[in-house]
Amino acid sequence: MDKCADWDEDPAVSVDGAAVIDGLSVYGLGIARAAQLVATGRNVAVLTYAMAPPGRIPPSDHHGRPGRDFSPRDDRDVRLFYRSLMRLEAVHEGVFFELAGRAFPGLCFADGLSFRRFDGGYAVRDRVIEHLAALDDGFAETFEAAKGSSAQISARLGIGVSIEGKTRGSPTLMRQRDASFRGYVFRCEWHTKLERHRNRIHFFPGDERTGGRILIGLFVRYLPT
Repeated sequence: MDKCADWDEDPAVSVDGAAVIDGLSVYGLGIARAAQLVATGRNVAVLTYAMAPPGRIPPSDHHGRPGRDFSPRDDRDVRLFYRSLMRLEAVHEGVFFELAGRAFPGLCFADGLSFRRFDGGYAVRDRVIEHLAALDDGFAETFEAAKGSSAQISARLGIGVSIEGKTRGSPTLMRQRDASFRGYVFRCEWHTKLERHRNRIHFFPGDERTGGRILIGLFVRYLPT
């Protein structure tokens, strides 16, 4: 908080305090200033007291111009904010991985992970965010509830999730599913499917070596089976 700048007495800033949030007219200098900034193309997070509505809210200023704002209240809201930021700011790949730990705290990422092996490269970013979010938010609980059933996990998470089948019979092919993290090698035989015929995210469900987090091991177009 000591890094925050005062703007309420800045002559370059003019805010009348009027804003419209979800169709409700409100008066608040902080909210109005946030709406003013997003109307100019800035992305803004608002730190508020507990009475503020959580999550994403679509503000507009008193001229009716739409904007986007975010009021994080708990850990989930913070995750949603960073996931939204990745899209809204169209962050480049390096920044994506810098933000990933905050956007997906239940995941960790293998050494050398890159979008380059996807068909389409970094252009599939938003789809990847969707899949990582589903894994972060619900894979562990869903895996236990579904007793490891790929079909049930896929249905509950809303994304295609599979574990290798006949490929397990080939040590050579299975080694292609290996990924390194903190000096360990993990076999990432689970994967999500960005599309039916291409682009896979291979992952390891996690253990004590990953701090209980899911390890995202490989971004690939497709691995031979």
